[in-house]
Amino acid sequence: MSIHEANSRSLDFETVAEQTTMHKVIDIHKAQLLKHGFVRFGPMVVQKNNIFYFHDNKDLEDSSVDRLRGILLYGLVAAKLAKRARIPISRNWSDPINESGISLTGGSESIRNSFELAIVATTHFRDDVPSKIPHENLYVVIINPNVDTVAARSGELIKRHRIPPRFFNGIIILDRVIRDSMHVSRHVDFESSSVQQTVRTVLSTMTSTCKSPNLAIPIYGISGSLYWPRQMSYEEVQNFVGERRNNGVQTSHRA
Repeated sequence: MSIHEANSRSLDFETVAEQTTMHKVIDIHKAQLLKHGFVRFGPMVVQKNNIFYFHDNKDLEDSSVDRLRGILLYGLVAAKLAKRARIPISRNWSDPINESGISLTGGSESIRNSFELAIVATTHFRDDVPSKIPHENLYVVIINPNVDTVAARSGELIKRHRIPPRFFNGIIILDRVIRDSMHVSRHVDFESSSVQQTVRTVLSTMTSTCKSPNLAIPIYGISGSLYWPRQMSYEEVQNFVGERRNNGVQTSHRA
């Protein structure tokens, strides 16, 4: 594919996706969601006697697989299934938690906790991490609760072998410091890039991986603000969702 063709596809994709993605917009702090936090490029780990350790070279990161790209392309895939299907993945945690299933947090647990889980699992409670995790490498994927027939209780981890991209409802980035978490503030570099640069990274990856514009998903900040397909404050998102709900009720009455 030439550069011109790639640019044309990108523009066409974004135009159609912007028109079809707004109906997916929700209030991420009030909706009942399933969530999965992950780190885009995590530190390498090695296995010894079924125990996973950080690589001796502390500055080394496993950049052979971009988890953001892989998740948007293949969905969330458990390690054992990925090996059988020859899907390239890299380990998200420093323990075997995701060997046979994807851990999804359900119920009303805060989205902040999903970010914290990714950070804690990656740094393994280490205080001697030589460099902070760039905040643009931390994400939470929102999954449609209908992916499971039984609703998850608050804090429950649901195990599945794979969650296809068609069940994704959005992706959340860190757009502000989580000030009430010492662990987050210690291990995350909030100066590594701007929020808009992070949004462009996600959008570029989405454009190059999604097979259809209908699979595009909204990009939110942990603040609740919407950054794509439109830029809206959290208050504007709340008003937008409320108006849509009211219009839906009025339409049903007229019908």
